Amino acid sequence: MKIVNVMISRVMGGIEQVFLNYNTVFDALGYEVISIVDNKNALPEELKTPVLKIRFQKFNPLLLCKLYFKLKKFAPDVIVVHSKKAMPMFKVLSKMLKSKLVGVAHNPKIKRLEMSDGIFSVTQNQLDKMRDAGLKTKNMFVVPNMIEMPVAEPQYQPYHKPVVIGTMGRFEPVKGFCDLLDALSLLKKKGVSFRAIIGGKNNAAYDAEEKRIFQKVKDLGLENDVTFCGWVSNKAAFFKNIDVFVLPSMEESFGMVLLEAALYKKPIVCSDADGPKEVWANTDAALVFERGNVKMLAGKLQEMIEKQQAAQEMTKKAYTLVKNKYAVEAVSKTLAEALENVVREK
Repeated sequence: MKIVNVMISRVMGGIEQVFLNYNTVFDALGYEVISIVDNKNALPEELKTPVLKIRFQKFNPLLLCKLYFKLKKFAPDVIVVHSKKAMPMFKVLSKMLKSKLVGVAHNPKIKRLEMSDGIFSVTQNQLDKMRDAGLKTKNMFVVPNMIEMPVAEPQYQPYHKPVVIGTMGRFEPVKGFCDLLDALSLLKKKGVSFRAIIGGKNNAAYDAEEKRIFQKVKDLGLENDVTFCGWVSNKAAFFKNIDVFVLPSMEESFGMVLLEAALYKKPIVCSDADGPKEVWANTDAALVFERGNVKMLAGKLQEMIEKQQAAQEMTKKAYTLVKNKYAVEAVSKTLAEALENVVREK
């Protein structure tokens, strides 16, 4: 099978990691792949597939023609797109190349997805929501996010003194960082000893949220307890420096970072946003709190801090869960079958 894998963002976050993981699976399955990426995205040097770098600007006829002539000889069977705003142009390109178009749905918004010949949703919950919202594309499949397992299983590390709580993400309101700060303030008032590290980066669209987060640290008197380490490019170093990982999101379609935390054997506290709730459904591999419930979040963090033996057992269960359900090897068959169904459809 010949595939064009498209990712047009300029950063390297969860969605972008999924794009890279798709390439890993395609390579392992023996597919021929060409990747299309934004020319300002700092992709890892080890990316194995041929790469076309573009400057995407919505629907660009000149760019469309350039891509057509570059891909005509390659003659892809399917174009996989990881960004909905790129769908209109790549829909036209897929028709010109007589290829199928797949939209990878990283959130439940259905705008532009109806252009796809197939849709891959990261969770069943999200797929149900898209159908309820009126999306009627025939070939809709659940293809969960996946992660590469380490060569050797990491060992659980005892807590630092004081315990270090870590989180990361873009500074957007839905990420719940202000709720986390309120919960940390409650812990401090209770006399629970901790430090916190927040890794992240401002989204230019949310300057006000970044200011609100920094101001809240001051207002709550947490300047000596909370450290901001900037955008996390070295995940291994970040997880080595923390003891408990928390995801306080109000909205989270999946939560790729939860899989990463599990692989580094870090006990997890997360909200019941749609994605995390499905990942940890019917398990006791993480502590889940009601999104927006600051008191409950503080209680779960305190429990994880004070019950280290139970926390260690959770890390074992979380690692096994990820290995069995979300490892590249586990998801690759699902992805291959979904692609073949889309390509076969007349």
